[in-house]
Amino acid sequence: MNPPHHWILLQQIRSFSTRSPPAEFYHHCAERVNHHT
Repeated sequence: MNPPHHWILLQQIRSFSTRSPPAEFYHHCAERVNHHT
């Protein structure tokens, strides 16, 4: 059973915040959201 989607996003936020600039992260998030809709 897959973890909740928001939990996956939290893990991604945690990993991105340590190595990528915010703009990169938000762009990545936008692509993820567009992919899911």
